[in-house]
Amino acid sequence: MGGEFFRALQTRPGKCIGEEDAKFYAAEVTAALEYLHLMGFIYRDLKPENILLHQSGHIMLSDFDLSKQSDPGGKPTMIPTTATGRSRGDSTGFALDTKSCIADFRTNSFVGTEEYIAPEVIKGCGHTSAVDWWTLGILIYEMLVTAPQLLTSLTHNSTVPPRSRVKTATPRSPTSSVTNPRSQTILTTAKSRRCANL
Repeated sequence: MGGEFFRALQTRPGKCIGEEDAKFYAAEVTAALEYLHLMGFIYRDLKPENILLHQSGHIMLSDFDLSKQSDPGGKPTMIPTTATGRSRGDSTGFALDTKSCIADFRTNSFVGTEEYIAPEVIKGCGHTSAVDWWTLGILIYEMLVTAPQLLTSLTHNSTVPPRSRVKTATPRSPTSSVTNPRSQTILTTAKSRRCANL
């Protein structure tokens, strides 16, 4: 094994992976994104083509051309998992909150890959590290179902302006515990309600 994660997905039956594998890769990508946010970076271009598989089966992010670094931010904080409404299964009952590390950094550039662009980027109202959590949600969906979940509703109706398409897009839900209602909060168009931003 090794190489591009995209190629690995394309060679699988149905071009998707099983739920346990999806959980593993989602956890590894989450750890990578949290680390980047701790270092003050917004990645902004998460997609299977930018994930490399090591021969050990672990992942590495690549292609940092669209990444943006914030001014030095604060230290990360720990928030009770009961306050976020999610449980990470750790014994401490706390989750790492990396928002303070990017010092409320916002950027207005229109960047990313069409199928993965977060609604706030399309709306042009400025975006934060919440865009990385949106693309993680799209990636999880793609790992389980095959096609990026909003591609059809966002790109095939070219008579509707992109900003309107985002407001009306409705995600289809795969039948999987990975995409249960709690974990689907990562794909909400309201960036302040995405699970990583609570």
